[in-house]
Amino acid sequence: MPASHDPPIPYEQVTRCLKYIHDWREHLAHAWVGRVSGTPDVRVIGDAVDDLISLALLVEKARRTSPASVPMLRDVIASSGAGNVQDLWTAVGQTASSPILAAVFQTTGAEKQVPVPDNVLNGPWLERIGEALNLMSPTEVPSAFLGDFHQLRLARPLEASFFHFGTLETQRRRRDWGAHYTPIPIVEYLVRRFPGSTQETRRPVADRRLGKGPVRDHVGREKSRYRLAGRNAACLLRSRAAAPSRSQIHE
Repeated sequence: MPASHDPPIPYEQVTRCLKYIHDWREHLAHAWVGRVSGTPDVRVIGDAVDDLISLALLVEKARRTSPASVPMLRDVIASSGAGNVQDLWTAVGQTASSPILAAVFQTTGAEKQVPVPDNVLNGPWLERIGEALNLMSPTEVPSAFLGDFHQLRLARPLEASFFHFGTLETQRRRRDWGAHYTPIPIVEYLVRRFPGSTQETRRPVADRRLGKGPVRDHVGREKSRYRLAGRNAACLLRSRAAAPSRSQIHE
């Protein structure tokens, strides 16, 4: 298990790893579509590619936390005979070391039922993504990185690489899906830069204007920290006020 005192991973390394994973997303999607007869549903195939990579990232995170928690995904692919992404998720869940971990892999969805071509399933993508994760960090896959990959999926849907729609169209579709996620580095920057965001105010922490995401949560944690510091200072002042002065002691 990674040491708790490990320094945070520089975000430049995270970004570099995400870019490499995105290149593989596009490669797998085009290789997948090329093996589908007729008119493929590129949105469903794009989602299936992302679910396949998500599975690989979750397995890597679990194994780096506890190597015996789940088997290597390549071994599951070779032994399970899984023909679609859903079967792979199920096969990993059945071999998980705990019921809670097994429940993580029990997911369903139409995109997971799409058959995976052999050239995708048995290609070198899994090993290459593992190498990219090692370059980012040889000991862990941070939980925040899973959120960063989710953000990548939303910001750069694979469907766009086929139809070449631009940023405005991507943003419109994200609004339609109700898909919003704020990366942790941006949250921390906003909280530091927002005037009065870490000061005690009469407004509740769950301010509706902050939404329901990590920005509100981070502001809440900062407010709690400052509130605790204020209470400690108040207690110290009261104790000093109650203590007899030096002149009173000598009288």
